[in-house]
Amino acid sequence: MKKLLTLALLAVPLPLPAMAGNWDVAPTSTVTFEATESGTPFTGRFPAFTADITFDPADLAHAKAIVDITVKGVDTGSEERDEELAEPAWFNVSQYPTARFETTAFRHLEGNAYEADGTLTIRDITQPVTLPFTLDINGDQAVMKGEVKLDRTRFNLGYADDKTPGKYAKVIVALTATRK
Repeated sequence: MKKLLTLALLAVPLPLPAMAGNWDVAPTSTVTFEATESGTPFTGRFPAFTADITFDPADLAHAKAIVDITVKGVDTGSEERDEELAEPAWFNVSQYPTARFETTAFRHLEGNAYEADGTLTIRDITQPVTLPFTLDINGDQAVMKGEVKLDRTRFNLGYADDKTPGKYAKVIVALTATRK
């Protein structure tokens, strides 16, 4: 009887747990931006970020990413501009030293193209954001590249009536990660 019960249990298909990938982001990964000042383009780099990423292309319903970006110490190549960006009219780094992007959904578009819906919080202001990105996974290695155009006035960055800084900034994410 015991043998028959064991065979019966082996014949019943059991659901397999979702194989969500947990990823360690390499320190060479970057979050940068492109913007304009008085019509002149410039680039900037955030000094650090942490990312808690669970992602499996076969199980997007359970995928999740939370990225905390250190805005204090942003580097644009201009000490004067960097100091201004730290002030209360901009990032106000003494009160809000980090920004956060937290996903709410992922969509596979085609090939290696995806979109991540989420919320971006800067200066305690949260706005919906969709980040289009590409993802290439080779074994336990992944390379993700994405960019999104943001309206700085939606986050009260700078002055709404000031035409000197451009209204939009492009945020560029370049991640390399290893499956845990």
